[in-house]
Amino acid sequence: MKQKSICTEDDRHERKKRRITGIQKDCEQGVHARDGSQQDEDVGGTTVRIHPQSIIPMTAFSRSMYPLSLALLMLASTACAPKSEDNAMTTTDSATGMAASGEKPPVDNAMAGAAAAPSGVPADQEFLRMMSDHHTGMVLMAHEVIERKEKLASKADAKKFDQEQDNELDRMRSALKGMNDSYKPTATAEAREMAASLSKLSGSQFDRMFWENTIKHHQMAIDMIDKYLPKLTHPDVKTMAGRMRAAQMQEIDKMKKELGSA
Repeated sequence: MKQKSICTEDDRHERKKRRITGIQKDCEQGVHARDGSQQDEDVGGTTVRIHPQSIIPMTAFSRSMYPLSLALLMLASTACAPKSEDNAMTTTDSATGMAASGEKPPVDNAMAGAAAAPSGVPADQEFLRMMSDHHTGMVLMAHEVIERKEKLASKADAKKFDQEQDNELDRMRSALKGMNDSYKPTATAEAREMAASLSKLSGSQFDRMFWENTIKHHQMAIDMIDKYLPKLTHPDVKTMAGRMRAAQMQEIDKMKKELGSA
């Protein structure tokens, strides 16, 4: 009579392996009842039910076949080993290793292979993000002037800066979008402080403070461009950075003259 297993596995080799294990163990230890009843046996953490009639006495021949049975058992175990768990463990170990080392996943964009900034983002992408934040701060300062109802000597400059930097922000957002980056720029804390410093002033003091703050702000942009320009690899970004630098140098010279005559 064929043995009956209550295991849930459908794998034919797995069932065969357990059958061999159960019969050999029973023949050697005589653990099954001899009264014709069935008896359950735990094999490798799985309950196997074997009818006593399936038990074959351990003859000299069967003993000689015992090593072969064990070899078959090992072969079946290797062939039926689940692969998904191994793959999962490999993936988990790899992810754990990356987390432990602080390594970041590679950025998936058209800038692959570009010089990387300290943050791990390609230099072109990092530059566009930082300069977008910087321009947002300049727009914030410019609106402090534009929204004033009083007549100010700095208002014409503020309107010019607002329009120029708004246009450049649009170009930088478009470039970032081409890199699959939906970055949303935010004015830096320093730019917000500069804008706030204007709120209590008026007249010529206001004009002077705006020009002084803008010169400082422009100089920070020039320093940033000088830092990133040698690392930039995207032609359009490189050209944009060069034009920004030239324009802001001219504006600094103009504001210095206005301060001298104010």
